[in-house]
Amino acid sequence: MLISDKLNHLAAFFALAALLDQTARNVSFWRVVVIWLLAYGLWIECVQGWLSYREASLLDVGADAIGICLYGLVRTRIVHLLARFVRFA
Repeated sequence: MLISDKLNHLAAFFALAALLDQTARNVSFWRVVVIWLLAYGLWIECVQGWLSYREASLLDVGADAIGICLYGLVRTRIVHLLARFVRFA
């Protein structure tokens, strides 16, 4: 279960990075989007630490960061691929 949980975190933050990158086109991905998403991931873990039925994990934040960075590494290719199939206004 540990591996699938980390893969879920990775996939979720990859998707969040993609969505935020595409909707906030006028801000820097590495300076704004990454920082906000990492802060969001840390916030989620802090909230989980306060709940009696959940536990916080820095490994989850690490998986979040990997998902964000993976998107950052392939984002140019994804944008070019999307541009071939989707017409942006």
